Amino acid sequence: MIVGNAALFFACRPEKKPAPVNPEMLVTMRTEDLTMVVSRNGLKSYYFETPLREQFGEARDPYDRYPQGIFVQTYQDSTEVVESTLRADRAIYYTKRDLWMASGNVVASGSGNTLYTEQLFWDAKTDRVYSNVKVRVEDANGIHFGEGIESNKGLESWVFHEYEGTMAIDTTPYQGGGEDADASSAERAETAADNTGE
Repeated sequence: MIVGNAALFFACRPEKKPAPVNPEMLVTMRTEDLTMVVSRNGLKSYYFETPLREQFGEARDPYDRYPQGIFVQTYQDSTEVVESTLRADRAIYYTKRDLWMASGNVVASGSGNTLYTEQLFWDAKTDRVYSNVKVRVEDANGIHFGEGIESNKGLESWVFHEYEGTMAIDTTPYQGGGEDADASSAERAETAADNTGE
């Protein structure tokens, strides 16, 4: 009798309900090896490619996640000319806000300038590019360092929030060796010795 009651007790235990799914973490679509051209008002705006896109369409602020990196090219208005490029290890695109957040080894280039940072935002509605972390910019005048930056998407005009300094770079091509080079090296060595009092 006791065994029968025990069996009946276990048979009547309610089943566990599955845990509710968090819509913020629910992948609604997954796409691999994606390339896409985005147009605005019939004009090519930008091109991007990525190994993996995960869409979170049920989140309060819907977003696409690119956990394996992204490459983006933007175009000049009304032309097929590439205006700027961006590469990053990871990215998130907030679909309603038309806002990109790139992170991890971010490299952006445009107008002969190249920007390096660990996090960069691009507001595609206003074409404003900005960061709040350390940034390095290389241009024709040297290498510039700062904390935070703002620019247009083509990197034509940029300004640091906190400027840290510039390091000049010699872009003169090396002319090679030979007797003249050996002579000038010797002259530099003699001048250095004179200056140190040796």
